[in-house]
Amino acid sequence: MTSQLPFCNNRKVKHFFCDVKPVIKLACKDIHVNEVTMNTASGFISTINFLLTLLSYIYIITHVFKIKSSTGRTKVFSTCSSHFTIVILFYGTAMCTYLGPSSEASLEKDRIAAILYTVITPTLNPIIYTLRNKEVRNSVKRLLKSLHVFP
Repeated sequence: MTSQLPFCNNRKVKHFFCDVKPVIKLACKDIHVNEVTMNTASGFISTINFLLTLLSYIYIITHVFKIKSSTGRTKVFSTCSSHFTIVILFYGTAMCTYLGPSSEASLEKDRIAAILYTVITPTLNPIIYTLRNKEVRNSVKRLLKSLHVFP
C-alpha cells in the first residue's frame, strides 16, 4: 500500500531508519487507510508475539516453582528476570511506536523508541549474559579498579 502512494517534493525521511510510519507521512494524499491498516497489522502481530513470549515465561515459572533447591530457583529467576526486562523493553517500545497515535510530535518520540528497540535492546542482551559469567565480571572489576572508577 505504501508503494502506491504519491509522494510530495520533500522526500527526506526524518527518522533513524527508513520505517513505514515516517515514510507514509511524506505522502501527498490521505493516509488514514494506510495508518489504520499498519496499526491493525502491527498491533495484531506484536500482541500475538508478546503473548506467546509471556506464555513461555508462565510455563517456565510454573516449572521453576517445582525446583526444590532455593539456589536453583534463584539462578533461574535471575536469568529470566534480566531476559524478561529486555523483552519488555523491546515489545514495549515497539508497541508504543506502532500502536500509538500518529502526529508530528509522536514522530520524534518514535525516533527515540526506534533507537531503543533496534540498537539498545540487541546490544544489552549479550552484555547482560556476558556479565553473568564470573570470570568476565571479575575482569571488568579489575579493569574498573585499575582505572580508579570502582573502589
